[in-house]
Amino acid sequence: MNTLTIDQLELKGVLRLTRGEIMKSDSEIANSAPILRPSDVVHNRAPEWESEESDEPLHVDLPTARIGDVAVCLHFAPGSTCSITESFDGAIPTKGIVLVSINGNQSVDHDYLKSWLLSGVLKIELERLQIGSHMATVKMSDLKQVRVPIPDVSIQKQLIKAVVDARKSLVILGELVHESNRLLRLQNDLLLANLNQMNQR
Repeated sequence: MNTLTIDQLELKGVLRLTRGEIMKSDSEIANSAPILRPSDVVHNRAPEWESEESDEPLHVDLPTARIGDVAVCLHFAPGSTCSITESFDGAIPTKGIVLVSINGNQSVDHDYLKSWLLSGVLKIELERLQIGSHMATVKMSDLKQVRVPIPDVSIQKQLIKAVVDARKSLVILGELVHESNRLLRLQNDLLLANLNQMNQR
């Protein structure tokens, strides 16, 4: 199996890394667009907006999160990732975040690479490299040196299918747990009602 560093994948045009440029306290920008902070990535929550939506476009050329990108934390919880969905679209990342745009090519499947970035393996790799005890941090150069396993494309597609199937199974299991809990509550309610009736006699 071949492995390539994130830097090599970027040089081949498979990935594009864009580091956030603003401080989280930049109030001018916070009034114009949602700010994507590391804590938003860690908790996978939509970034807050300091003001109401306005029709005025942001007049600053800054990196912006787009649907399909992956946000990677370099600060706070290095290696934490989240997929940019509609709730994150258009957010401006702070300096502690790198946006990864995935292009894919004939030898690297887009979905495989995205699944790998979101799998937690990157977090494990970056936690080994973090510096700082108060605010854990990883350097961009360290992120670029992380090695990504690149199996044959047919194996990448099999792995993606397995991940998709596992996620579907998790959804079904979650629904079964929810329904089982509902039935148990109903059974307990019926038992309590019967006990109350028996005690009233």
